[in-house]
Amino acid sequence: MKNKILVAGGGGFIGSALVDVLCKHLQGRSIRVLGRSPFPKFSLPINAEYIQGDISSEEFVSNLLINTSEIIDLTYSTVPKTSFDDPIADIISNLPASVNLMRQASINNISRYLLVSSGGTVYGPTREELISEDHPTNPISPYGISKLLIEKYANFYHNVHNLPIIIARPSNPYGTKQIGNPGQGFIGSVFNSSKNRTPIQIFGENGTIRDYIHISDLAQGLFQCFISGKVSKTYNFGTGVGTNNLEIIEKMSSLGIIQNFTITFLPSRPFDVNMNILDSSLAEIDFNWKSTIDLDEGLLLTKESL
Repeated sequence: MKNKILVAGGGGFIGSALVDVLCKHLQGRSIRVLGRSPFPKFSLPINAEYIQGDISSEEFVSNLLINTSEIIDLTYSTVPKTSFDDPIADIISNLPASVNLMRQASINNISRYLLVSSGGTVYGPTREELISEDHPTNPISPYGISKLLIEKYANFYHNVHNLPIIIARPSNPYGTKQIGNPGQGFIGSVFNSSKNRTPIQIFGENGTIRDYIHISDLAQGLFQCFISGKVSKTYNFGTGVGTNNLEIIEKMSSLGIIQNFTITFLPSRPFDVNMNILDSSLAEIDFNWKSTIDLDEGLLLTKESL
């Protein structure tokens, strides 16, 4: 009998937080976490089974899905900076694996498939301050282009092969496990720079404006989306509040989180949009989710848990 939930890419920053919530609320279910490394990057609950494997392998995925009923897909092996440095490697390492997982999921009659995409990159330059799910998608980074292309394949497998896809687009998550994870998130980089006494880098006059969401808020939102989200729909997950990089540093300084820091201002990067703030009202309408942790509280929670 198919009764297992597969969390592909569940050993990473977002995935491990989501697995914690799944194991807490779905104690009668079998949770399997799939990763590319021999061990997950972050610790997982003892009742979550970790499996190493390559999802670009048809045989491996086909066998894996025999007893799988639902999939949460967080697989992605690059970050915006590495994607920009080598767009071809970004495509090769991510697209075949994601498409193979969807293809095998449709063949094996998976009953629910949550694809965790990117709300921070797929939209591109904004035409309005708050970005809703129907905003045009014109990504300017290889990372965002690849993420959007994977979404397009997800919609293809839904429309043509009846794969019950739901797409989640998170804003910019932050939290304890992000610290020490190079290339992922400005707040984590500020903590790292403070700890290592290296200059904090800001690209542009004040840096970019981003919608920062605490990882526990995001994990709860993704869980509710997995349980109650509507098939074929796309949901944003953010706070609806934008903060630029310089304001983040000022907040962390005023809260006593960082001290004796230096800032290095560098030219703006071509793959960064100036502003990205998400409208998450659709998630509130469909399954009563909205963020509850404001930035000050989230920064203090992050510091306290280090």
